[in-house]
Amino acid sequence: MHLDVVEIRDFYASALGARVRHQISMKIHQHWPSGDGLDLAGVGYASPYLRAFFKQSRQVAAFHPAGQGGLIWPAEGPLRSVIVDEDMFPLADDSFDRIIEIHGLEFFSDVEMHLKEVWRIMRPEGRLLLIVPNRSGLWARVDTTPFGNGQPFSRGQLRDLLIRSWFRPLSIEPLVHFAPFDTKLKLTASPAVERIGSKIWPRFSGMLMVDAIKEVAQPIRPKGLKASRMKTATIQVRPLPA
Repeated sequence: MHLDVVEIRDFYASALGARVRHQISMKIHQHWPSGDGLDLAGVGYASPYLRAFFKQSRQVAAFHPAGQGGLIWPAEGPLRSVIVDEDMFPLADDSFDRIIEIHGLEFFSDVEMHLKEVWRIMRPEGRLLLIVPNRSGLWARVDTTPFGNGQPFSRGQLRDLLIRSWFRPLSIEPLVHFAPFDTKLKLTASPAVERIGSKIWPRFSGMLMVDAIKEVAQPIRPKGLKASRMKTATIQVRPLPA
């Protein structure tokens, strides 16, 4: 069952949500320092992590799952968000170079079919950053944040799932090591907690981030997927000049 988009938005508006966003954003930019003129998309509730790529990327789009609901985003300028079905995006093949997915996979009914659809809209050698709740972590056991809802994953589950979905995992990293109810921790102290936690208790991190690459030596159409489902309508997600 999906968590409502308003609940996720309100979490990021809180002090705890701001700390989570800060830690995840730093990790994302360690992998992708800039958009470098590429086409980039977010799946799930990724908008807090997309704005930093506005200037460098050729286009940036946010895809909200229908079960989650969507928000008008950004509040200013051209609209960049759209609601989609989790396993049938209204996009042509090979539309994006990079995709960030967060607050998505743990809520989907058929995660393998969803990832194969993500694979379809990515260009050859495209990169996926997938962020999910860690099955071994405390955050997955506390339902007062978005990461305590839905299905958490282990490293082995993620690795096997991505390989079956035609991605090659490059790395699986733990992130967010402070407690989900630690409201007194200052934002400036978070990096120190992350460094210590990644060395002392990495298994119990709140989330796992997978950096994966699209494998191209695969059949174009997923096994068992009807041809009619591949003929989705093409939409132009590139915003008009302001």
